[in-house]
Amino acid sequence: RTERRLGVADAAYRGQDGKFAVSSLDWRHPICEAFVAGAQGIGIPFNPDYNGRIQAGVGTFQRAIHRGRRVSTARAFLLPAVAEGGIDLRTEAQVSAVLFEGKRATGVRYRQGGQERAVAARREIVLCGGPINSPALLQRSGVGPGALLSGLGIPVVHELPGVGENLRDHYAVRMVARAKGLTINNYARPPRLWLEVAKWAMGRPSILALSPSLVHVFWKSDPALDV
Repeated sequence: RTERRLGVADAAYRGQDGKFAVSSLDWRHPICEAFVAGAQGIGIPFNPDYNGRIQAGVGTFQRAIHRGRRVSTARAFLLPAVAEGGIDLRTEAQVSAVLFEGKRATGVRYRQGGQERAVAARREIVLCGGPINSPALLQRSGVGPGALLSGLGIPVVHELPGVGENLRDHYAVRMVARAKGLTINNYARPPRLWLEVAKWAMGRPSILALSPSLVHVFWKSDPALDV
């Protein structure tokens, strides 16, 4: 419902009427093409949409970029809602605690401009602080492992052992190779960079409208595996 897929899309898996635009890579480079061709050469099929029915295969990454500009959740949802008057957005503010009456969350306390402020909730509170800030805020508010909170001098409002637990790091292996010919590094330096800026301004494919990763392979590490 939130997605507006621009390009190849199976309606059973991809949204096309939402506000968050997802486009296909329109910038081509011989190294990228050679990578895709090399994967196909060892038997990995080309997959035009890894977010569709099948993820396995080789292809180009999709991106949250539309008309040369990054599409963020703020641009797609938050700022339009603010403009329509449906959101009261308070910036340069840091929430310090969720306020409770018994075990019912009733508001939040936050610091803004050197002053402590509070806002009350008529219906509900939604925490969107990510995997670190959301559990940290809950723990500061007295929700979490009782022994941990007591040891830190935080009154326990609700003992919930899972808060702040089960986090997993996302390890990746980085490989660097020397390439012949022009790479993005070359295009990103003057004078070639000025041409890329001009292309971007004219709405043509340019390195200024690229996501960090361009091509991908999703495949089995062992032929004996099902997926």
